[in-house]
Amino acid sequence: MLANNENNAKSQKWIKRRIVFVSYIVGLAMFFIPFRVAYLKYRYQNKLLNELLSNTEGTLKLEPARGTIFDRNGKEMAVSVRKESLYADAREIKNPKKVARILSGVLRIPSSSLKKKLESRRSFVWLKRHLTTSERDKILSLKIKGLHFKKEYARVYPYSVLAGQVLGFAGLDGRGLEGVELSYDSYLSGEPDTFCVLWDALRKPIAKSALSEKNINGCSVWLTIDSQIQFYAEKELIRAVRHFDADSGEVIVIDPSNGEILAMANYPPFDPNNFRFEASDQWRNRAISDCFEPGSTFKVVLLASALESKLFKTRDIVYCENGAFRVARHVIHDVHPRGWLTVADVLKFSSNIGAVKIGEKVGKRRYYRWIKRFGFGERTGIDLPGEARGVIRDSKKWTKVDMASACFGQGIAVTPLQMT
Repeated sequence: MLANNENNAKSQKWIKRRIVFVSYIVGLAMFFIPFRVAYLKYRYQNKLLNELLSNTEGTLKLEPARGTIFDRNGKEMAVSVRKESLYADAREIKNPKKVARILSGVLRIPSSSLKKKLESRRSFVWLKRHLTTSERDKILSLKIKGLHFKKEYARVYPYSVLAGQVLGFAGLDGRGLEGVELSYDSYLSGEPDTFCVLWDALRKPIAKSALSEKNINGCSVWLTIDSQIQFYAEKELIRAVRHFDADSGEVIVIDPSNGEILAMANYPPFDPNNFRFEASDQWRNRAISDCFEPGSTFKVVLLASALESKLFKTRDIVYCENGAFRVARHVIHDVHPRGWLTVADVLKFSSNIGAVKIGEKVGKRRYYRWIKRFGFGERTGIDLPGEARGVIRDSKKWTKVDMASACFGQGIAVTPLQMT
């Protein structure tokens, strides 16, 4: 009986010690917890706040509308319209192979190409830019998770091939790549703007900052081109090219009083709406980039130099040798043999021999200086890309035959714009 009492006493004493010990540990822990909380709050509060904000705050980029290109009468030659583009968050696509096969029929893109993009596991991958309304509606009806739309501006050319090489085109990213679109890209493109937004859990904006008041859209450009004159120039050019079975051709209509270009037509035609499907050779504006021997049209330059130098008057007469004239070892011919012609008639009847005889008195150095004064061998400075200089060799390298040939526009090269 005494032994049991002693054991009970010892057991109770041990229990009391354990209670005291545990109470001490708990009390000590409770004492340090506030200090630990204060320490963590002080040290990590900015980091945790930044992490929270990084998941809920962001910026949206507002794309500008590209400026309109007008003809001289205010007709829209190039405009920007809103289009939907399709992209995917590849991480959300559960079955890339199946989705690629479905989208291939809608977008008319090979399924292998789409499958490769959807398997990339990237958060943003373009599937197709500038969808048609039909394509957009079909994709919406599929309700496939991971597919998203982004609004963009697409460049549209309402008159199709009309002045296609002059206008040029802008790429999918809205940057000018050819023609007026390239020359005036800095004016037409505008400047993007950004503003802050708050996202929800689905990364949709729930609040945004106020937009700046600046106009981000591009400036408009007015051309000297008259779309109606351009239309008839292109129509007649097509007729002439087909009649003579030619490969290409150019027509330039200019206002001689001020040098304004009213029409600049090229064949083959080019539709900037479909620039990705057109051969790059058709992008070229041949009216400013291609060079050719001007032939008898260059006699105007020769006669101008002769008259301005006061070496001839229009009524002075020149003997045209009845159609054949030897220069060094070469014989120059006229298509229609003539005897005596006035200087004016040399131009009227386009006599090569008469031109050579006038050129002999003008002299190659003086003639070369006048050719350069007219601007041949240099760019005109028209605000279009790709203009050629032409080819005019230094007169010091001209032989007698070279000089004679130059009098009727051979052995030199000019652009259609320079000759106009």
